[in-house]
Amino acid sequence: ISSLRVLQPLLPFASCTRKTIHWLLQSVASTCVVTGVVLQYINREMKHKHNHFATVHSIVGLLSVVLVVVSLVSGVVALLGWPKLRQFVRPAWLYRIHRTVGAAGFSTGMVALALAYEKRIFREHFFPETRFALTIALGVTVLRLCYEY
Repeated sequence: ISSLRVLQPLLPFASCTRKTIHWLLQSVASTCVVTGVVLQYINREMKHKHNHFATVHSIVGLLSVVLVVVSLVSGVVALLGWPKLRQFVRPAWLYRIHRTVGAAGFSTGMVALALAYEKRIFREHFFPETRFALTIALGVTVLRLCYEY
């Protein structure tokens, strides 16, 4: 929800509405990310490139996906608040885990994105100045969101 705080002056919704917007956006974004990873994996298999997760970009990206999945699971558990789980873990701890792992997943995802700007496909289709501007914009976005966190 803290990620929506950036938009709060523009969209002053109630807390329950912000939670709904948050999980909808996260669900769509996570589905897109996981779909992209699976499609890239299939693409490499079809090209008989079996050295998966061999670059820094791919390893950081995989770490980000794992963290996002953990964040999703902890977020769903915190949102639904299953009574049996409350016997073992307090909801406040689940919320902290969700926020911390979510922030780590977002940060590693942004690092993976910055590393992607140096991949061949970006070098072939974008000027160095454009890639530099994208990297700066990405850094400003991350710093802005970290400041809000």
